[in-house]
Amino acid sequence: MKSPTHHVLPLSLACFLSIFCVKADFSPNQTWEPCSPYCNCSTVDNMVMAKCDLSLPEQCESFNLPDDIFFLDLSQNDLDEAPSCVLNKSASISYLSLSGNKINKIEEGSFPELPRLLNLDLSYNRLQQWRGDISTVLPSLESVDFTGNQFFLPDKNLLRLDNLLDIYGIVWSTACGECYLIRTELLKSFNDSESLCILDDKNYSFADEIKYGKSLLFVREGFSPQCLCEHKDCDMTEKGIPYNMALNTLPRKLFYVEYVFGSTAVVLNFVVVLITFGSQSMRKSTSFVLIGNIGLCDILMGIYSILIGRFTVYEFIVNESHYPDTDTFVNKYCTIMGVIFTGAQITSVSTSFLATLERYLSIVYCMNPQARLRKTTALWCLVAVWSAALAFSIASFFKLVV
Repeated sequence: MKSPTHHVLPLSLACFLSIFCVKADFSPNQTWEPCSPYCNCSTVDNMVMAKCDLSLPEQCESFNLPDDIFFLDLSQNDLDEAPSCVLNKSASISYLSLSGNKINKIEEGSFPELPRLLNLDLSYNRLQQWRGDISTVLPSLESVDFTGNQFFLPDKNLLRLDNLLDIYGIVWSTACGECYLIRTELLKSFNDSESLCILDDKNYSFADEIKYGKSLLFVREGFSPQCLCEHKDCDMTEKGIPYNMALNTLPRKLFYVEYVFGSTAVVLNFVVVLITFGSQSMRKSTSFVLIGNIGLCDILMGIYSILIGRFTVYEFIVNESHYPDTDTFVNKYCTIMGVIFTGAQITSVSTSFLATLERYLSIVYCMNPQARLRKTTALWCLVAVWSAALAFSIASFFKLVV
């Protein structure tokens, strides 16, 4: 989907034009006059705005404002909690800025009933918790800004506000920083909604079975996190990696069996080779020489099984970020694995044929030793087979085989 930025921002500006203008910066042409002992006020388009200084604790108790204040700016006041004594006297406000303070928690009762409050700016605080019934005290809230609060995630208490349209600055991972959440129903109401970043449960396959990222909570509560469409890393972290992990869990576990089979094959065939070539009497027998050679081939196949269990296609899918040069690594890895597999397979099959031939001649011509497969002949055949197998398998290094 296309980035929704150029569609969403005009919408926000159309809905809250005057609010964002004030939030961005006070106009230098505005006239500010004292309207209370601690506040300066200005009027723009019949909206009264107040910027107040609450640097002294005793100022809170004696605070007062005109009744028609639309915008109240309490930013940069070094507050460590929401000033309930001030807000109790500001029931008419529609925009409240508490930006740049040190608010860590919003306890129940910190906010009185502010039925007209539409926009709340809590950016650049230290917010971690917001307790209490938000729907009761802020029933008309439409927009909240949490930019700069790295340890705060909105819960259902906030997300289920009936009038809430957007939330700014949510951070829940490195890949999804300063995310902008927009009410999904609002996005769907536009004629060009197909070009916007609209997310719902359908974007999360098997959402009940797979443990997706935090974004699924927001989507289920009716919000579309815009950062999933704007940043590929965020989308991969929230949806791609959890899906791939769940999808490949069973195949990856099945490949663990290769460790068991491979290790068992290496150990048992090593015993066979050790006994066969370690015994002087067995070394004199053509059949045991061939059996020992098959054991060597099976040791190589055991090593191959262990390596293929470690680096599988599922490993590269799930941990793609750990292999920045995946194509180069896979090509080299597969080439090496191909040499081991091809060499062992060709030699093992050829040796099995020689062993079968040796047994056949020994049975059919049991009374004629001259017709049997001699040890010297078998050894020369093994040398030829190993040479041909290695030459064929190593040819891929030199691009001699297409």
